[in-house]
Amino acid sequence: MNLEDDILIERFLRDELSEDEKSSFLKRIEGDSEFKSNYLLEKQLFESLDDESWSFAENIDVEELKEYEDLYKSPEVDKIKQAIQKASKEKRVSNSKVIALVSGFAAAVALILTLNVFLKADIDSQTLYADNIQIENLPSFVTRSETSDNKLVEAEKLFKAKDYEKALTIFTSEAKGKENSNLFIYKAITEIELGKFTEAEQTLDQLIKSDLIDAEKGYWYKGLLYLKSENKKYAKKVFSKIVKEKLFKFKEAEEILKNI
Repeated sequence: MNLEDDILIERFLRDELSEDEKSSFLKRIEGDSEFKSNYLLEKQLFESLDDESWSFAENIDVEELKEYEDLYKSPEVDKIKQAIQKASKEKRVSNSKVIALVSGFAAAVALILTLNVFLKADIDSQTLYADNIQIENLPSFVTRSETSDNKLVEAEKLFKAKDYEKALTIFTSEAKGKENSNLFIYKAITEIELGKFTEAEQTLDQLIKSDLIDAEKGYWYKGLLYLKSENKKYAKKVFSKIVKEKLFKFKEAEEILKNI
């Protein structure tokens, strides 16, 4: 199952689809046996695990587990473990001393884990979005030739002036019947800035499914969309795909994954 289907099924299970999207989803289940099998499997898992269980599974980080394993094997912790073992073998040592040693060890580990959580929480989704969207670096519709599309140039000016409603009106009109990767990106970002997350997702899906040479850029902006909408689970899936397949901005995606 591909990433888009995975996210689509989960959105259906969480009742996040529009009525039109639900209708298309149900029609696809009827006509696509493989998709139906994947849906039934995800449905069974979804109904078996509550939100807390899903959250725990989602937040498991291999690198974090490795860090904790290294911590457990570190010389400092090893000394504490040896002291506990030695204390437990000495007949005259009270149980309270052993408990104190164990508690000290647990407290030290707890402190490190707590610090780790707070340090990671310093960079939130909105900051990551703002740091990576880099609107100022988007390609311009203004060209040196006389063939510039005046409507798109005007929309770009409105966009940069943060007059997103007027810019979106032009981008939407110009996007009809056209396949232009920059137009898709501008339109999607405009929708994101206006909080129209479902529309932005649909726009980026159009780019991803197109035959345009920059189609893979859709995944990068889709990941940023999920950060902006505070959907870290979907963001992790998209950025993981970018890193795994070395798509557009995979190095930046690696850095984002370290902070979510």
